[in-house]
Amino acid sequence: DEYLSKPAGTVITDEQVENDVIGMFVYVPRYAYQITSHLHDGGNVVGNIDIVFINKQNQDNTGKVYSEDYPTTTLDGKDPSVAGTAEDKMNDFVVHPAFTDNAVNGGWEHDLNGIWVAKFEASSSTTELVKDESTDTVTVVGEGKISTNIGNQYGWSQNSNHTDEYITVRPNVTSWRNVDIINVVKQSKAMANHHGLTNTTSHQMKNSEWGAVAYLTQSKYGNVNLYSNSYSEGDGSYYTTLTGMAGSSQNDATSVGYVKSAKQYNDDGSIEITYNSNVIKKFYPYNHVNGYCASSTNNIYGIYDLKGGVWEYLAAYITNTNAQNQKNAYEKNYEKNEYAVASEDNAGNNYIVNSKKFGDAIYEISKSGSGGGNAWNNEYSYYLWVSRPFFARGGQGSLTGVLAFDYWDGGKYNRVGIRVVLTK
Repeated sequence: DEYLSKPAGTVITDEQVENDVIGMFVYVPRYAYQITSHLHDGGNVVGNIDIVFINKQNQDNTGKVYSEDYPTTTLDGKDPSVAGTAEDKMNDFVVHPAFTDNAVNGGWEHDLNGIWVAKFEASSSTTELVKDESTDTVTVVGEGKISTNIGNQYGWSQNSNHTDEYITVRPNVTSWRNVDIINVVKQSKAMANHHGLTNTTSHQMKNSEWGAVAYLTQSKYGNVNLYSNSYSEGDGSYYTTLTGMAGSSQNDATSVGYVKSAKQYNDDGSIEITYNSNVIKKFYPYNHVNGYCASSTNNIYGIYDLKGGVWEYLAAYITNTNAQNQKNAYEKNYEKNEYAVASEDNAGNNYIVNSKKFGDAIYEISKSGSGGGNAWNNEYSYYLWVSRPFFARGGQGSLTGVLAFDYWDGGKYNRVGIRVVLTK
C-alpha cells in the first residue's frame, strides 16, 4: 500500500530496493535470429548471431514477416555428428521457438510477445541480505550451513520440504541451492501466486528460454564478453555465493577449493576476499559500474548470474526412466522441454538424436555432446545420458558460461540452484 499510494515516477532508493523488493525480472522481447558463422561448431571459436525484434504476427518494424520453420543451412545433408566450420550458417532468420505456440520445440500454449526472466538466480525468502563491514573468518557448521556475522546466507532452510520459505529474486544474497528437482518445479510454480502476480504464470526456466537469453546476450544487443560471477566463500564442499556479483576478469574461476581467511568491504561497494592460499580477489555488486560486466546487456538493466554463481536446473530432460519423477511433476507439456533418448543411452548418441532441436543453445553452438570445451568459447558441453538425464546451465569454473550445458541427476547439490520465468 505504501508504494501503490505514491505517484508514478516516484524513485525507489537503493536502500528500499534491498529492504523491500522481493523479485526483479528482465523483459526479453520476441525476436527472430540467424546464426551466420560457426553453426554446429565449437571449441576455441565464437560464432555470430543476428537478431531482429518482431511482433506476434512475426513482423519487424518494416512489416517483413519471418518464418517459424527452420531454414536451410550449409550443414544440410551432412552427418549430424560432423561438426561445422566457420563458414557454416543458417541461410535465413527463424522466429525463436521460446516465443511461439510450438510446445514440442520449446514454446508455450500460445504465442508470446516476450518473457520475463529472473534478473538473478533464485534465493530463499529465509535468506538475509548481506550487511557486513567486518573481516571475520568464515566458519562452516553442520549440514554445510555457513555461519558468519552477516546472518543466514546458506540458501536453504532446515526444513527439507521447504514449507516455510518461497522464492525471491534479489541481489546480494546467496542463491537457493540444495533443492531437488521436484521442489524446484514446485517452488517455481508457486512463486507467481505467492506474490500476487495475477494473470501470470511462473515456472522453472526451460532450455528454450535459456537459449533465448543466451542468443540475445551473444548478439549486438548483448554482452559477448560476459564476466563470471565468481564470488565464493567457504570450502570446496560447503561454500556460499552472492547473487549479482562480478569477478575482476572475464574468465575468473570460482575459488571453491579455498577457505576464506578475511573479507573486506570497500567504500565503492566492492568486496575483497583473501583466501587461505593467499589468493586475493575483488568482487563487484550488480549496481557497480564494474558489476555491469556480468550483465547480459553490459549495463544495470540486464540479467545476471548467467556465468558463474551456481549451475541452474532447467525444465529439460531426456525421456528415459531416470527422468520419470520430474516428468510427473509437470502438469502441461509447455512447462518443459523433452529430449529423445537414443537406443544406446549415452551422451554422444543422445546429442545426435536431438540434432534437430533449435533455439536452445545446444547443438547449434557446439560440435559435440561429450567434452569439457566443445561449445563456443571452449565452454562445457556435457549432454544428457542414462543416469544424468537433467540439464543444468550457467555453472561455475573456467569452462562455464551462458552457452555451457551440463548433465545432472536431479538431486540436491550445493552447486545447483533455480531460475524462474514469468509468462502471460
